[in-house]
Amino acid sequence: MSILVINDPHTSDKPPRYRTASYNDDIFDKMDQAVRIGHENSVDFGVITGDLFHNPQAGKNSHLLVNRWMRFFYESELDWYILPGNHDLSAGRLASINKQPIGVLANHPNVTLLEDGVVHNTINDGRIVGIGWNYAMDAEYIKQRVPDDIDVLFIPI
Repeated sequence: MSILVINDPHTSDKPPRYRTASYNDDIFDKMDQAVRIGHENSVDFGVITGDLFHNPQAGKNSHLLVNRWMRFFYESELDWYILPGNHDLSAGRLASINKQPIGVLANHPNVTLLEDGVVHNTINDGRIVGIGWNYAMDAEYIKQRVPDDIDVLFIPI
């Protein structure tokens, strides 16, 4: 199993403080380069481990930005697993997922949301699982959610 992993892209409509005006374009360009390298190396699928969006307030992420993510997923020609991070959730709560932009992305045909502790079978019967971000995350929290017999575990810190 060969995986392309992208961590914490933090995309936003407005560059975060002390970032250049081309911040968002630079992030997507880097991800496009990573996908190209992934294809050159025959990766099986991609995983984004949280914080796709910089601003955790849903109303501060435009439809344009969400559509750019949708286009990225289509054009990448990969299947993707997304593990939400604290910036993807309202007040860090997984219950808010359907009201957040990441909840929209989870409806993309190339995207599977890694739900807390749920095992997903990938190609070649690989078994991956993600542990959802939580303010109370510690070793015991993680241990309680890790199922037996998995191949890959993703944890946002």
